[in-house]
Amino acid sequence: MRQDWEPEDLIEVWTLLEDDMKRVRNKSGATRLGFALLLKFFEVEARFPESAQEVPTAAVEYVAQQVKVPAEAWADYDWQSKAIQRHRGEIRAAYGFRANTEEDQDRLAAWLATELCPVEMSRDRLAAAVVARCRNDHIEPPAPGQVRRLVGRAVTDFEAQFCRSRLERISHATRSRLEDLVVGSGGETGEGTAGAGSVAGGGRSHFAELKTDPGAPGLESLLAEVHKLQRVRWLELPADLFADVSEKLVDAWRARASKEYPANLERMTPARRLTLLATLCHVRQTEITDSLVDLFIQLVLKINTRAERKVDKELNAELKKIRGKEGMLLRVADAALSEPSGTVRRVIYPVVGGEKTLKALAAEAAANEARYKARVRTVLRSSYSAHWRRMLSPLLGSLEWKCNNTAYRPVMDAIDLLKRDLEQPLKEGAFFDPATRPSKNSGGPCGPRSSATTSPMSKCARRSTRGSRSWRTGTPRTRTSSTARTATWPARTRSPRRSACSRCTCSSPLWSTSTRCWCSRSSPIRSGPTPSLTRTGGRSPRCSGPM
Repeated sequence: MRQDWEPEDLIEVWTLLEDDMKRVRNKSGATRLGFALLLKFFEVEARFPESAQEVPTAAVEYVAQQVKVPAEAWADYDWQSKAIQRHRGEIRAAYGFRANTEEDQDRLAAWLATELCPVEMSRDRLAAAVVARCRNDHIEPPAPGQVRRLVGRAVTDFEAQFCRSRLERISHATRSRLEDLVVGSGGETGEGTAGAGSVAGGGRSHFAELKTDPGAPGLESLLAEVHKLQRVRWLELPADLFADVSEKLVDAWRARASKEYPANLERMTPARRLTLLATLCHVRQTEITDSLVDLFIQLVLKINTRAERKVDKELNAELKKIRGKEGMLLRVADAALSEPSGTVRRVIYPVVGGEKTLKALAAEAAANEARYKARVRTVLRSSYSAHWRRMLSPLLGSLEWKCNNTAYRPVMDAIDLLKRDLEQPLKEGAFFDPATRPSKNSGGPCGPRSSATTSPMSKCARRSTRGSRSWRTGTPRTRTSSTARTATWPARTRSPRRSACSRCTCSSPLWSTSTRCWCSRSSPIRSGPTPSLTRTGGRSPRCSGPM
């Protein structure tokens, strides 16, 4: 109970009412004062004080004035006599309470372990919940010290049951790998082999590394986070390991595990040690994934910023080499300030050399802007190809890319294509088969793929219909939209002379006496010289190169 009471609070809480005065009427001296103080204390706290010092001094003086007993008599009240036991029983009966028993404490401990410990981590709030539950059941709460011990026992029982239930969900292989994080068996035996052993190693250093945050944005930091994520995934923790518990509980155990040293973990029971390690690895897997995405975004911004700064430096150096522009700008400023009401043709043109000079400067500025963007693009691609490209394969292999926005469906298809060919050597995978290349119209705002865009011959067929007549019907063509060109083709009325190309796998029609279709010109699998393309009589382009 608080010891500082304002006069208004004393009057409101510690004033003896008519029923209270009737109960103290047959008592006198220290017994009268002690009974009155116990009565009002129980009314406020729903329990009895453990000692005389727990009752506020201001309340003792105020109640002593009401019962007309000196305040010094409170020190003479006997806390070990039978009189105080009778007083407590009388007060309990007055408020309809009963004394708590061991069975009540067992039920409270079981209730805490089952209902509150899974969702509440603060022991002070658990103790307050015990007092509130006793008040609701009209049971005299235990003393504060007993309540703390009761809460401690309930927390211990819950943690033991929690550890056993988590341990039952972890396989024996995962348990062994978790144990290796602490005992350092990977570092002692040596990691000379590749594969699972090299991913799982690290011993004590791995446990310390697992708890560290990523460093400054850079390629090495990103690769270190990828390696850390692969190590955690190699543990193969069940996905539903903490599905039935609150996130607050998981975060609390993760915080406890991050503060422990390997030596302290080794002294714990296996169930508790494995639960702490599993909680840490489970949460760190999500945290490492998030930090990996953040690093990737920061690196992309870093690459763009470096390219822009480098190009800015180059263009500024070139700009200083060009003479006359600074002086021309100064003359224009002086002329504009000297005659602010004049027209551009009369004031500005004479100092710069006429309208033609201004147009040339404007054209040069526009050309410089286009040149600037092209140069930034070139520097960015060069930097990526020479250095940053190393992060592509580990990043695509470690993260699962998803998107529910149909506008980015082509990007997702391109990522899937890259992931399929990650392990392919560059000399064999520098080009992709046109049949497997993502289409610009695959998904996105225009809708799903049409039947024409997914067929092997769609690309060649659309290119071969750029003439003035349709190769299927021979009728004059009319200009149509891109959506219409990707629609299903009409029924064939005239078959081409040949049905297959000798240089690619498409089914594009062949013209003249050639055995190659138009798309063989850009096919990456061609082996002969590039054919020349000609147009004859308004017809579609055709292959006229050597066989």
